[in-house]
Amino acid sequence: ILERVGQPYQSTKGRAGAGLGLFLLVNVLRKMGGTVVATNRRGGGACVRLTLPLEALAPK
Repeated sequence: ILERVGQPYQSTKGRAGAGLGLFLLVNVLRKMGGTVVATNRRGGGACVRLTLPLEALAPK
């Protein structure tokens, strides 16, 4: 599922709408110059790192 992070409706939870919030977040971050990196944790689960440049928050 890591290869599909940021695509709509990608979830292992098995219910409608699961994963849509992450899809929206990833798209906003990318439009603002940010990145999303997802990796598996050794003991199970996932680690998702969101980065956003401070310049993206500065008023224009």
